[in-house]
Amino acid sequence: ALDALNAGKHVFIEKPAAMTREECLRLCDAVERTGLGFMVNYNRRFSPMYREVREHFKKLAPKVISMRMNSPDMRGSYWMMDPEEGGGAILGEACHFFDLMSWYAGADPSTVYAARLRDPDDRQASGNNLICTVTFANGSVGSLLYETVGSRELGSERLEISAAGKSAVIEDITA
Repeated sequence: ALDALNAGKHVFIEKPAAMTREECLRLCDAVERTGLGFMVNYNRRFSPMYREVREHFKKLAPKVISMRMNSPDMRGSYWMMDPEEGGGAILGEACHFFDLMSWYAGADPSTVYAARLRDPDDRQASGNNLICTVTFANGSVGSLLYETVGSRELGSERLEISAAGKSAVIEDITA
């Protein structure tokens, strides 16, 4: 992506855009310096179901947004769990839900607090399971529960959103 920007090309990239903060800052600097378009493929924004619910909440604020992602198959040698190739569950997958919460909130994050699972016998589980709270500039608040240690029977993806006396729940989208 950095080479493409430096060569004068607009960039559409699969997530994650970078694996480290330093790489991300270099990309941001290149986008600012070149003025070129740069987009990361956060595909949840394009789900018809998520888009429809967003329309109902677009003008309402502040919002309470709760996301749960249960990924019990994201363990062991799964490609996304490789720190070099996929970045792990949080960089490689949870980034979708941070983006989705910001999109629903309609504002930039103000503060972020996260706590991770601590299992001294399972380093992979410790680095890929978290609960995170995000506050947004417009007063909205979001939470993300991302787990790889849950049951396959739980379901994978759940969004709950509430504002101004309205609520919606989306579970296990297929499109």
